[in-house]
Amino acid sequence: MVDFSHRFDIIYKTFATRALAKNEPTSKLAFARFMGASQGRMQSWERGQLPRPDDLQRLHETLGFSYHWLMTGEGDPFGAPTDTTTAELLGRIAALEAELNEANRLNRKLAARLLVDGVGDNAAASSTGKASDGHG
Repeated sequence: MVDFSHRFDIIYKTFATRALAKNEPTSKLAFARFMGASQGRMQSWERGQLPRPDDLQRLHETLGFSYHWLMTGEGDPFGAPTDTTTAELLGRIAALEAELNEANRLNRKLAARLLVDGVGDNAAASSTGKASDGHG
């Protein structure tokens, strides 16, 4: 993994380009204020130190950088992850969500069926357990 200094240059240039378009200051002090960070923290990023998680989140939310690129420096700075591991995990999450939705659907169907058949109604007598005669 390349140190963060190269990514910092790209991030700062992106900030400066957007600030210029709005006729706003483009200095590193302006960038630090935009980020809500100290100049010292900015300088540590410039020297290659990875930002804190809350700073990474702000870079993602305000300037649109992908978390994958911010963390690794790989792929498109504004695009989706390109590594197969991340893509595989996203696919697995989607499959698990589909399984969970199906399980929920089946549970609702079973609960409805049990209520229709009278099972689960504590007041209804049955041939087994306490409900048959009210005694243990």
